[in-house]
Parts: sequence; structure tokens; C-alpha cells
Amino acid sequence: KGLIFPYITWIDTFPEEKAPIYPNDFGFTTDPNTLVKYAEDEHNIWIEPLSYEPIDNPESLGQLLEGLGIDKAKDIIPCDSADKYTGENKGTVEMVKGLRKQGFENAYKISKTKSVMFWLGSMKKKKIHNIKNHLYKEALKEQQNYKMREIGGISINQPLDKFNHIWDAARYGHIAHNSK
Repeated sequence: KGLIFPYITWIDTFPEEKAPIYPNDFGFTTDPNTLVKYAEDEHNIWIEPLSYEPIDNPESLGQLLEGLGIDKAKDIIPCDSADKYTGENKGTVEMVKGLRKQGFENAYKISKTKSVMFWLGSMKKKKIHNIKNHLYKEALKEQQNYKMREIGGISINQPLDKFNHIWDAARYGHIAHNSK
């Protein structure tokens, strides 16, 4: 009841012909830093989770990106821009600056000019394909538990801020794909 993405297709591999970008939802201590491989066309979205663990500094995130073969000069890395938990030089601004300092030229904070609900609704107009990989268990748990808030048993038009890490990263990919 109230699932945001009840209908998705699970597939085994990311389509080779699609040029991916690498959206990232930061997670510093208890929430996972979630990096996804993302592509989109007129009718489809492809999402492959690549990381799902807390990363609290740009050097560790840079090592992850390098280890995954993400090209510093070419690959696009749209990142979370919410800076509600900053301190001790940790936060989204510092993480993006740190990635750029390491040479990831196309790492940037996503510009959120429209609401979360606008972008979720926009994503739902397309067929969503999630890749089953080593993070399938986490991806399935998020898909089955990312829901709308309920008040008195009635769903309201606001997503819960739980089980949304892969979906937030994918939403940043969708925003990047559909913004100038």
C-alpha cells in the first residue's frame, strides 16, 4: 500500500548501448552513500546500484569512483545538494568540492528547482528497469518499502524519508537528464 514505484522490471545487465551518468546520493554515517549507474531515453529509465554504504569523505568516494572505472574527465556525476547535516567540513558542498579537487571535472550539486513529487511523477511516466547485481537485496528492499507517508492510515502526497537512497540517486539522474 502506498508504494511509490510498485511496477519496475528487474533485468540482469545494464544496456551497453546506453551512455550512463553516475548520480550520487550522499550518506555519511548511518545512511548509505548510494552511487548508481543511470541512463534514460524517451520511454525508459535504467538504474544499477553501484555502492550502498556510508562514505564520509571525498577521498574515499574518489577511490570508489576510480575503482569502478569512472572517467574523471568525461563521466557526469550529479550529486545530492541537500546540506542539512554539515559540520566538521563534512557535507554535500564539501564532498563535491573534494571530488572536483581530485579531478572529477563533471561532479556537481544537482539544482532542485522543482519538488520531489514533480520528479517522482515524471519518473513514473517511464518504464523503470533495475539491474539485479550484488546490491539486489538492498535495491529490492527499497523498492518494496519506499512509500508515501500515511496519517491515520491514509496516504498523503509526501514520500517517507526512508528506503529512498537508490531512488534519490536515480532521481538526481532523472533531473540531470531532463535539465539544461
